[in-house]
Amino acid sequence: LMRVRELLIASNKTSVRLVINPEKMVITETQRAYTYLCLYGYTVESIVINRIIPKDACEHEFFDEKCKEQEKYLQTIDEIFSPLCSERRTPRRSTRPNRRCTSMTRTRTPSWPSGCRSR
Repeated sequence: LMRVRELLIASNKTSVRLVINPEKMVITETQRAYTYLCLYGYTVESIVINRIIPKDACEHEFFDEKCKEQEKYLQTIDEIFSPLCSERRTPRRSTRPNRRCTSMTRTRTPSWPSGCRSR
């Protein structure tokens, strides 16, 4: 188990990508997981935001409230995980993900918690 841990914390070999949905409870649980991963020395490289309702669907009255709620949670995700590279995924497979990064593929991890390391 010690060799597995050494491999998992080796930032030149391994990193974690968190997957999140724009929902209140999922954001809270992902924030908790992110904090623990950082405290124990694991490198969190990016976050994938999944299950986003496509913009064209938001034009329909049926999805109006859900789209407004989702937009609020997307903003919350950006604020909480802002230094991390994020990819926004919609259900459509033909479109490319919307990637938000401050650099090409890797970014710094936030200053909190202090155990986080960047690649």
